[in-house]
Amino acid sequence: MSETLVYENQTFSDLSSIDTKPASYENCIFSHCQFLQQDLRQNQFSDVKFESCRINLCSMTNCQLRGVIFIDCQLVGVDFSQIDQLIVDINFRSCQLDSCNFSGLDLPKTSFRGCKLANCDFVSTRLLGADFRQVEFSNTVFHQADLRQADFRHALNYQLNPLSNQIKKAKFSTPEVINLLADLQIEIS
Repeated sequence: MSETLVYENQTFSDLSSIDTKPASYENCIFSHCQFLQQDLRQNQFSDVKFESCRINLCSMTNCQLRGVIFIDCQLVGVDFSQIDQLIVDINFRSCQLDSCNFSGLDLPKTSFRGCKLANCDFVSTRLLGADFRQVEFSNTVFHQADLRQADFRHALNYQLNPLSNQIKKAKFSTPEVINLLADLQIEIS
């Protein structure tokens, strides 16, 4: 049995790939790195910052994400629903997320502030108190999601059915709050 590699307090820059063997990264920074179809299965990321990285079609099965923040990153086709769900602590700021899956995750107070989310899935996702302020949505699905106390102020183009999602005490701003009525097929004049 091979021993897990441990990286602590390191900065990785302009990395085109990382070793595909399971490793533990603690208090590390990845800056301007590209993770293109990387196998990140069983890697552990604790208190890690990803800045201006591209993370496309990476396998995240049993990957641990604790205290991880993505800033100005592009994430495409990442299936977060496959990560180790024991303790999940991730946040996104000013990122572009396309075709990412967050279904079934427990993500209370997760921030997506200032991000662009396209074709993402939040099915049966617990997002109690999540921060979606200033998020621009496109074809993103919320179904049976717990969005209580979530903040959608100044978010654009969200579509969520208040009958199939929990939205008690969620915050919305005008005029976008009208999107809550879209699935009800009513006429407003």
